[in-house]
Amino acid sequence: MISSTFEDLEEHRAQLIRALKRQQLFPAAMEHATLNAGYDLVSSSLQMVRESSAYIGLIGHRYGNVPDTDNPEGVSLTRLEFEEAQKLGRPTLIFIMGCDYDIKQRDLETDPDKLDKLRDFKERAKQGRIYEEFNNPEEFTEKAIHAVADLRRLLDAELTGAENDDRQPLQTDESDRIPDEYSTPAPKNADAANGDVNSRVCALRISLSEIHPALLRNRGKLAEDLLQTSPGSIEDDLIGSLLATVDALKRRKRAVEAICAFSPNPPRSIASTEDFAAALLTDHVLKYQEMGLLKWFIRETSRVEPGSGTGTGNEQRVWAEIADRYLNQGSPEYQPDLQALVHSAIRSALEDSPNRLYPFFQLLWPIVSDLPEVIDKFVEFLKETKHELGDAVRPALLEKLNVLEGQGERLARSDDSTQFNPDLIQVPADENFGYSFEAMRTPITNLQYRFLCGNDRDEALGLNNPYLLGPWEWKDGGKDRYPLVAAEIGAILESCEYTAAKPDHVWRVPTVAEWLRLAGCEDNPYPWGTDAPEEDHANLNFGGALRIRSVGSYPRGRSPHGADDCCGNIHEIAWLHRRQLIPHDSRLLGGSFLTRSEQSHSSCRRLRILSKRDPDPRQNVGLRLVRVPQSAVDQRWEVVEKLSETLDSES
Repeated sequence: MISSTFEDLEEHRAQLIRALKRQQLFPAAMEHATLNAGYDLVSSSLQMVRESSAYIGLIGHRYGNVPDTDNPEGVSLTRLEFEEAQKLGRPTLIFIMGCDYDIKQRDLETDPDKLDKLRDFKERAKQGRIYEEFNNPEEFTEKAIHAVADLRRLLDAELTGAENDDRQPLQTDESDRIPDEYSTPAPKNADAANGDVNSRVCALRISLSEIHPALLRNRGKLAEDLLQTSPGSIEDDLIGSLLATVDALKRRKRAVEAICAFSPNPPRSIASTEDFAAALLTDHVLKYQEMGLLKWFIRETSRVEPGSGTGTGNEQRVWAEIADRYLNQGSPEYQPDLQALVHSAIRSALEDSPNRLYPFFQLLWPIVSDLPEVIDKFVEFLKETKHELGDAVRPALLEKLNVLEGQGERLARSDDSTQFNPDLIQVPADENFGYSFEAMRTPITNLQYRFLCGNDRDEALGLNNPYLLGPWEWKDGGKDRYPLVAAEIGAILESCEYTAAKPDHVWRVPTVAEWLRLAGCEDNPYPWGTDAPEEDHANLNFGGALRIRSVGSYPRGRSPHGADDCCGNIHEIAWLHRRQLIPHDSRLLGGSFLTRSEQSHSSCRRLRILSKRDPDPRQNVGLRLVRVPQSAVDQRWEVVEKLSETLDSES
């Protein structure tokens, strides 16, 4: 209980109330009290002392009200409350305002008789205990926070001792009770004997639908409070009382459940006050389809630093609630609307600030890591978002979206090779190119290689980064001078035939002619035409930071047929001759992140010979495959032979 004069110490009392709520202790104070029928002022105040677990006395420079009845000693109401607490043996904190405190004249006691009683009260309050003296508001706030934290530890220790004492039955105090209209009778559980907390008798079952009106009245402030690390900071009387009750019951190891307004069955088991706050906020968002509230929550989520555990506190709990209870396990009739709601809110938040999406998903993936169907929904959304953004998005942001897409694909599909499903483009035939074929939109990524061959590459390299062929170990004898790379390409082709077969078609490394056609470079030096490269066209060497980036990060460099990353990032292997030996019959096309941006170096029509460069590890060569009709297997070599005479080749 907080005991003091009121008008002169109102702000100090407010600071104490906030400190108590941060420690999830419910403050018994006159601000929250109502006078019960049959009780006068003194009786009501003393009853509040009796119902409290501890006493906090705050003594300023005024003595306060002296009741006329039930007060034979003629002392103040604050003194009466103090004496009652000492008689009951309640843990006591005393804060005394010092002589150097800068206060207004009206807050000084002027009555000589009351001044004597105030001095006597201060001496009585100091006897036999440690007290805190303060001389400014900042000093009081600091001391109050520390003292209340110590009080919480003391009360927890006393509670633990009571629970370990077999002679004392476990029961709920009267102070744990809430009005009946906010709870429903909780049936006994037949499995209570097994000792599990959640299988014991349910001490409290809360109907969330009865609480939503409070959120509707003061939605913004309460929503922020519900996200706080300590829900005890909530100032709403009803929800604050509920949280205090839940906390008291959980500390006594009593089971608590919530009946949600949205998809109410089965009841939600509540493990902590934070759990209850998250369930209430989630239920409110989904029950009322609050787009604005959900957008605000996505914004709050994006401010959390992924992996650090920092942030306002309950974001992960709420998203886990949405993903697990509603998107994954909720009633089927609700799911389409819910998915549309979440997707719309994320898209809207992205329009406000595109950079929010990356931290949002970084926080989300660990939460839904064991829910493949939910991950699939979000991966699909990422792909839709990238398509809608089009060429307007900056490469840096698009790269982040690609990274997130790769992380989602990895979580949803694990190591299942049957999940290999490359994004293919259609390259049509014309009068000069006599057959159509399909091509991978991007070079093979680390994640795709994992699905195909089951081998792990360091995920720090990026799941959606292009897969790098290697090791490039030169062998002087034999036809293939790079036998390990030749075997690696053979294994990739074999796995593609197994996991992504199409009748009457075969997977192949592209010929030089096929590569130039899919890249749109049969007549032009670049996929976008003849203009010199700019930094948002391709990942080339423009004089800045040099590194490989995730595939698909440069939509302005996309070819007319829809192929990405044909210029820059990594070299791609293509065949120039039918024998298909490395390096004799292969060429490197497209340039890499190390290639200088001048046209004399970066032209995609420039063929590079894959020569021995010892000790160069060649960590810049990858592979894009094509799927060609079986009927065109011979024709493809005729086309490349006609074309090879016109190409610029590095000697």
